[in-house]
Amino acid sequence: LFQKLINEMGYFPIAQYSEGMAGFMIDFAFPEIKLAIEIDGEYWHNLEKTKKRDRRKDYFLKNKKGWELIRIPAKDFELHSDHYLWEVVQTIEILKVA
Repeated sequence: LFQKLINEMGYFPIAQYSEGMAGFMIDFAFPEIKLAIEIDGEYWHNLEKTKKRDRRKDYFLKNKKGWELIRIPAKDFELHSDHYLWEVVQTIEILKVA
């Protein structure tokens, strides 16, 4: 759903991006502006093992690679997609200027 809606707005992230990510996979990436979007399903991302991996991934992306990261709970996205799309688009536009 995220990809369909963001594409309709004229933005085209790369899905399942892993290039240079030390084994991590980003749900949706804008590598040219170093923006990662993670859509977190409630079941998987509430498991302790997944929470630890997410923290490692977040640290790697932000501190080692210099990426911005937006994590969106999948359940919330379904209910408030306009809000999250606005946040993503605003971040894209800010990073394009920076």
